[in-house]
Amino acid sequence: MSSSAAVDDVDGDEHVIEEHVKVYLVRRGDRWVIDPVSDDGYPLDGLEDGPSCNVGHRCDLPHPDDSPALPTMRQLLHLMQDHYLR
Repeated sequence: MSSSAAVDDVDGDEHVIEEHVKVYLVRRGDRWVIDPVSDDGYPLDGLEDGPSCNVGHRCDLPHPDDSPALPTMRQLLHLMQDHYLR
């Protein structure tokens, strides 16, 4: 079971499948910047453990070929804007 805010805010009967993505950062002088490899136009990398869900048992997660691709960096930016600017 996940402890993310998205899952914590869900109605108890709603089934949520979640995934994480990697955004690569590099050090430039005294600050962190997004590594260009993260903004190459391809879907971001997921973590090796794959999608998870909020139910106590192993649920029927979609096969990776049936799941939508993870977002690109630009799509993630829009998702974050939608979330934080609502």
